[in-house]
Amino acid sequence: MADNLLDKASILLTPTAYNNGSMLSVKPENGDGDFTFSRGSAATRVNAQGLVENVQIISSELVSNGDFSQEGSELITNGDFATDSDWSKGTGWSIGDGVATHTGSQSLLAQYNIITIGKSYRISFDLTNADDSNYVRLISSQYPNGGDYKTDGTHVVYTSTNIAHFWIYGIGDVTIDNVSVKEVGQDWSLETGWSIGDGVANCINGSGVSIYQTNAVDVGKQYKLTFNVSNYSQGWLETVGGFTSGVLAEADGYYEVYGTAASTTFGFSAFGSFNGSITNISVKEITDDTDLPRIDYTDGCGSWLLEPQSTNLYLNSETLSTQSNATSASTYTVSFYGTGTITFSGTHTGTLVGTGANDRVSATFTTTSGTLTSTISGNCEKGQLEQQSYATSYIPTDGAIATRLADVANNSGNSTLINSTEGVLYAEIAALSDDVLADQRSIQIEGLNGSSNNEIIIQYISGDLRFLVYGNSTLQLNTSQSVSLSSYTKVALLYKNNVFKIYINGTERYNVSGSYIMPTNLNKLNFSRSGVSNFFGKAKAVAVYKEALTDAELQSLTTI
Repeated sequence: MADNLLDKASILLTPTAYNNGSMLSVKPENGDGDFTFSRGSAATRVNAQGLVENVQIISSELVSNGDFSQEGSELITNGDFATDSDWSKGTGWSIGDGVATHTGSQSLLAQYNIITIGKSYRISFDLTNADDSNYVRLISSQYPNGGDYKTDGTHVVYTSTNIAHFWIYGIGDVTIDNVSVKEVGQDWSLETGWSIGDGVANCINGSGVSIYQTNAVDVGKQYKLTFNVSNYSQGWLETVGGFTSGVLAEADGYYEVYGTAASTTFGFSAFGSFNGSITNISVKEITDDTDLPRIDYTDGCGSWLLEPQSTNLYLNSETLSTQSNATSASTYTVSFYGTGTITFSGTHTGTLVGTGANDRVSATFTTTSGTLTSTISGNCEKGQLEQQSYATSYIPTDGAIATRLADVANNSGNSTLINSTEGVLYAEIAALSDDVLADQRSIQIEGLNGSSNNEIIIQYISGDLRFLVYGNSTLQLNTSQSVSLSSYTKVALLYKNNVFKIYINGTERYNVSGSYIMPTNLNKLNFSRSGVSNFFGKAKAVAVYKEALTDAELQSLTTI
């Protein structure tokens, strides 16, 4: 029943619906319900394994035909020899009964001006009556991967060519059929030594020669590059144009690297007489996620993770080493992943012991003014030292402290989606920690003139949820209800004329009637109180109803 009730909401937001710059509403679908989200600094997410990861926006694929599977249109006319036409026949060639037959000494069968010099092609044909004395030939000086074909069956050749014609030579008594020539490796430019074949780009004894695409990337932007190497025997690859520096591939396997483009051309250069093949080439632009909400996947289904501003005081979070930090007389929290230990001395003494590679441990303590020395031993990864009473999500550092700005999400909805006369404000939310609630943390329906004029609020304060309603600057409702801070709470606040009801986790917790002034011109849903008292916590869903739900509906909606 709860799912059907969510369908009745006029505004419904869930973490599974979001995109660039917005926390997208499931309802309405026209964008009027979207939150405007901002942070102004890069941040992270928590994955399903509980690990904190960098969050980045990944573009669509920028490389064309990265798996070399693309084939062009057929360039040969009458390749099945259905008619005696379209072919230039040298002495000894004849066409009949759906085949081309050659007898006698070497002579040429050709179609002219169908090939572009320097491009790569897939050539295939069928042979019968072939043996060591009767065969066909693609002259290697014209087709680098050419040669003599002396067995019956279908032959496939991937090659480039230095002539614009398809030439095949008959020697002895042999029959050919089903001739095909198609371009492969579209969008790639190949220098001598590179060729395309069977879904890979092959290089033979490559030294200072490249395979590349022009105008694929933008100078100064960051990119994620992935590709596979196979058939490796010697040499190495580097990227074209300073995309990455140094040796990139010296063995078979999957490669994933990040680089900044120094030119608009992307590709690979072979060195050291490189022999090997590459395929599944992918290049995507990456940008730090400053305009998307983070999602915490710890419990599998995902919740928005909204956090205050915080600073990681450790200078090198990925490669932790013993260091000292100047501290004030204040509360600090240290956290890390791994199985090592961090031992403190100076303004605080104690030891934090890691429990596993996938587990984050944290400790909160109070220091005096002076120097806090952190001694690192064992495997301590993604270390973080924050001046506050709880750990927030990971903030990477590399040689200097780094700050993640506060999450801000406001401005969902409009007056047509929010009813000032009656309705329900619903949320499924959790606190960040027991210690985050000293200040008011609010989810608000805002009305005319903003805070303390016309508004409906659900907010964490200390260990409770508090419910406030203001009508024309006069406080109409002010009540608090105790909740568990260690788990999610489903809460609904109903307002209708002279009635207020509160349901928490399937139970009616408050019901009052009297003479009340309802807020006017309600027109906005915020994760704050008109821009202050930001909500810091987790949220699986937020919804607004334009009508007062029944008691049975409220119970069903909020049941865990």
